[in-house]
Amino acid sequence: MLDVPSMPVELDNPLWQQRLAGLDYGYQPIVSFRNGRVLGFEALMRGVDTIGFKTPSDVFDAAIADGQMVPVELALRAKAIRKFAQRRDLATSSMLFLNVDSRLFGAPGYRSGFTVELLQEIGLAPSIICLELAERSEFNLHDGGNRMFEQYRASGIAVAIDDFGVGYASLKMLYEAKPDYLKIDRFFISGIDQDVRKRGLVEQVTNYAHIRGIQVIAEGIETDREFYVCRDIGCDFAQGYRIARPTTDLRGLQLEYLTVLDLNHADRRRPVTSGPLMEEAIQRIPPIPPHTARADLLETFRQNETAEVIPVVDDRGRPLGVVRERDIKRFAYSRFGSDLLRNRAIGDGVRDLIVTCPVCDIGTHIDRIVEAFSGDSAADGILVTEDGRYLGFLSPRSLLKLVHEYNLAGARDQNPLSRLPGNQKIQEWIDRALDQGTEPVSIVFIDFDFFKPFNDTYGFRQGDRVITMFADMMRIAQNAPGFFAGHIGGDDFVMGAVGVGEADVADVLNQLLGKFRTDVTSLYDLESRLRGHITAKDRDGRERNFPLLRASAVMVHLPARSDGHPAHDPSAEDIAARFAARKADAKGSPAGFVIERIHG
Repeated sequence: MLDVPSMPVELDNPLWQQRLAGLDYGYQPIVSFRNGRVLGFEALMRGVDTIGFKTPSDVFDAAIADGQMVPVELALRAKAIRKFAQRRDLATSSMLFLNVDSRLFGAPGYRSGFTVELLQEIGLAPSIICLELAERSEFNLHDGGNRMFEQYRASGIAVAIDDFGVGYASLKMLYEAKPDYLKIDRFFISGIDQDVRKRGLVEQVTNYAHIRGIQVIAEGIETDREFYVCRDIGCDFAQGYRIARPTTDLRGLQLEYLTVLDLNHADRRRPVTSGPLMEEAIQRIPPIPPHTARADLLETFRQNETAEVIPVVDDRGRPLGVVRERDIKRFAYSRFGSDLLRNRAIGDGVRDLIVTCPVCDIGTHIDRIVEAFSGDSAADGILVTEDGRYLGFLSPRSLLKLVHEYNLAGARDQNPLSRLPGNQKIQEWIDRALDQGTEPVSIVFIDFDFFKPFNDTYGFRQGDRVITMFADMMRIAQNAPGFFAGHIGGDDFVMGAVGVGEADVADVLNQLLGKFRTDVTSLYDLESRLRGHITAKDRDGRERNFPLLRASAVMVHLPARSDGHPAHDPSAEDIAARFAARKADAKGSPAGFVIERIHG
């Protein structure tokens, strides 16, 4: 059981009583990227300027200087909770995210337990609260910090790392703190649609979080393009002015924000998810709460004969992890196993038996699901969520079946030689890219120079090796966020990028063409490599010298206007005409690469 704080909530300092009376709280929604349903609201302090401070941090700096850190923090926490509780519909169906200054944990007289006691008094469950620890604050997890986190979790309170990526601990804190939520700082979200490095960092952090069963919140989303990129990267929840601004008026808060539905509906380029296939693949294993008696676990597994794990969720359906059958068997098959399970001295609930499990939303693309599972070699499967709540479990066997069915569906329009998407997928991607209009678009047509004389000299089998070599390079290049690669047929390929700046696309393309030009020489005989050419017949049957293979490319780039509207509304036919018009220029250029810009 948690300790009760030793200091009263009521302030006995007249100055601080006056100051806190002048403060208020605004609330900003945190919503699902998929449908706009609310996960919770962050309580944000308002009115600090009216009491003589610039920021909320300044308020706590002054409280520490006056020896009032604990009563001030607890009084403010009570103020935020009591106000939020006035909207009972929100307080019973969503969460309240409260910022906590990490200096509180080391302050004299502070002991956890106040929040749970206050919630009991109001008649609310502890699971409505998520405490946000700002990564900007220096916090030693080894000096009681982790113990404090575990106490909060044991009571049902969730923990989040706030402002991730700009503070003291970064990945170390993510690894050691084991949070329930990770809030990526606004610095990495701002302009993410134009910054490949930010996009790559956020994508990697999101993947790692999901592997560890942590759900990700993108903070400070202000534009359509930032929303789309964060959603496509795999972030679970959105927060920012583009969704809703903080408001002190509780009447303005909603349980669902239609802005998100409008954004998703307007984004016709949105990639197809594996949702329908996932619905069929997941096992609907009934979850258990963490206070389930250990003695009941054997019976729970008997009732779910095919299940190797039982998901554990809190009273809001938020997944906490799984209990594994193999961990219970050691009790079942030991001489005094049943007695041990019933022994309250070693704990009555199952919290100590919970194992972290990767988590993915039902709308997650199959590639990211596989990445989350393969990132943890000890994973027993994947917990599938919908709007942050447990929906089902994807076992390794079900995941293999899901991947197989997905691959079969994709193989219907896949070039059999290169294994890259074929004409139908290429056309669908181009249509989505041109329709969206909110982000810059680059479409690149690539073909080989001097491919026919190479084929005539070395044979079609060696020609196929050239195609598969280039396809492998394309596949690696498309791993960059926002990129797409397809194979029209023969030596004709398409590469595209959405939400990536012209210079970044050009850099990827130059590296691709350069690597191909170097590596393809290995397919020639030594004498031809030394000469730098081969002798073969041209299309008219005359023998002449042909340079070694290279690829040439025409890139059509469409920038996005600042107002979010497309710079142009070209058709696929218009794009094809521009490719044809510049193809000779590309083949005649030293780099084998030209850019055609479509300006508004």
